[in-house]
Parts: sequence; structure tokens; C-alpha cells
Amino acid sequence: MASIQDTFNRDNSVGLGLSSDSQFTWVAVINDWDVVLNQAKGQNAAAINMVRTGFTLTNDQSAQFDVITATTSGVLIACRFDVNGGNHYGYFVENTTSGGGHDIILSKRVNGTLTVLGTTSPTLAAPETTKVEAIGTAIKSYYNGVQQSSAVDSDITGRSVREQAMRAGFGAAIVDNFSATDVASGPTETAVTPRRGTGTLTGPAIYGLLLACIQFFRL
Repeated sequence: MASIQDTFNRDNSVGLGLSSDSQFTWVAVINDWDVVLNQAKGQNAAAINMVRTGFTLTNDQSAQFDVITATTSGVLIACRFDVNGGNHYGYFVENTTSGGGHDIILSKRVNGTLTVLGTTSPTLAAPETTKVEAIGTAIKSYYNGVQQSSAVDSDITGRSVREQAMRAGFGAAIVDNFSATDVASGPTETAVTPRRGTGTLTGPAIYGLLLACIQFFRL
């Protein structure tokens, strides 16, 4: 299975550039992200910042990163992402205004239209590892390794939507340790029916069988 990762452990830079595993180069979609102190930070605090990997995985895939700092405008990890961001499944983390809590939103964007597939509000436990997974029509989100939401959806599939992406809303969102991988759906077990003979015994064969039975009962 193919996989990619970026730890952002490199010199500060404007734009993310080449990943730490040297397998892909980040591509700006809306504004950009920067490397700051070995982490990724949304470049423009007053606007949306979105980047994609430019790396194609299979249709069954997952993507995740560690959220170091979220904002009220949120930060999103996406899979089955097209080059313009109009189609993807995403897992969105945003700060709430009450007590520093978080809302975690599993969503889809189809032809630019956003639909919420599930929402949870887990207890803050930074750094927060957030993951979105799409296997066939099963779409799931995970927070620190624990599944949060799931949905059955078939709107986003095909060769044009096999990248992954990161999106920061307004504010200084910071993330670390991005990774994405093909997800094996597992082999399909096929029941095997024993074959039964369909031939007809001939006269000599029947005679031989009778002799064998007679010898057996004489023992």
C-alpha cells in the first residue's frame, strides 16, 4: 500500500515545499501554508489557506494530522480531494466560544456545496490527532484514535478525487505530522463448494468394487 507523510521538520519557509519523505511537493490551492518551527501554519491569518499534496492514492484512503492550534474558523484535513477543492471528504476541527471546547465535524463538499455528515464535541486533548477515512461508501472520522462519526455516502469517488489536503480558516491554525495512506478494504472470502463426481461406473469398475468389499469383510 502506498503512503506519504510530512513531519515539517525542516527550515522555516514560505510555502511548504517538498515533503519530509521527499515523495511529494505541496501545491497551493487558496493562499498557502508555511513551515514555522518544524510545524505547518496557515500563511494568511485573515483568509482561508488551503494546500493539496498533488499525490494520488487509491479510492480507499485516509489522511490525518495533529492539530496543535485550532481557531474559531477551524482547520480541516481532507481526503478524496480534487485539484480545486470543490469535492472532498473532510474532518473539521474548530474552537468553540465556551470554555475552549472543540466541535469536530465530518463533512463532504460536492461541487462546492458543503454538507455536514456528523458532529461531536470531544474533550480537548492537544495535540489532537484528527483523521478522515473513506473506504468504499463508508466515511469515518477519528479523534485521537477513537472513531467519532460515520456515514454512508457515494457522492465522491473516481480517479479525479484521489488527493489529500489541509485547509485553515481565518486565524493562525497550526498542525504537525501529516500522513495519508491507501486503506485495504480486506479480501473477500469466497465459499468453495466441493466438487462431486458426475461419471457413471462401468461394468468392470462395479465388479472390482464388489471384489474389494468381499475382501474387506473377509479380514
